[in-house]
Amino acid sequence: MMLEPGMTVVEVGPGKGSYTLEVARRVAPGMVYACDISPFVVERLRRRAECEGIGNVETRIDNVHNLNFDDDSVDRVLMIATLGEIPDPVAVLRECRRILRPGGLVCLSELLPDPDYPLRGTEKRWAEEAGLVLDGEYGNFFVYQLHFKKL
Repeated sequence: MMLEPGMTVVEVGPGKGSYTLEVARRVAPGMVYACDISPFVVERLRRRAECEGIGNVETRIDNVHNLNFDDDSVDRVLMIATLGEIPDPVAVLRECRRILRPGGLVCLSELLPDPDYPLRGTEKRWAEEAGLVLDGEYGNFFVYQLHFKKL
């Protein structure tokens, strides 16, 4: 996903934070905003980042349909095995497009056997409907990553 120091990254649905913390290390002194609707997920990740001494992660309870970020304000939006679990994925991707800076990327990763695994073609269609264009495609049927940018 081509991360560089100083970037601003939003991760939606960070889970345990395994990817979150590695991304934070790579973008330092930039920021990673880990957003979830679950207070438990957010608090567990906050504590984990604190214990590991990673100070550039901010956890937030946020609504992915109306994220608390300014227009054109982030370099990357990450969703790892998340988009298929959220109602109205096209609206979610439109919201990600809104906060994405020109030249930024929305990065979607999916893995089988996730029970909410969407097919690659489905995510491409959702992204196109949201006004995003494919910028990179990696992996295979079992695990893939798609990168999209603004039109």
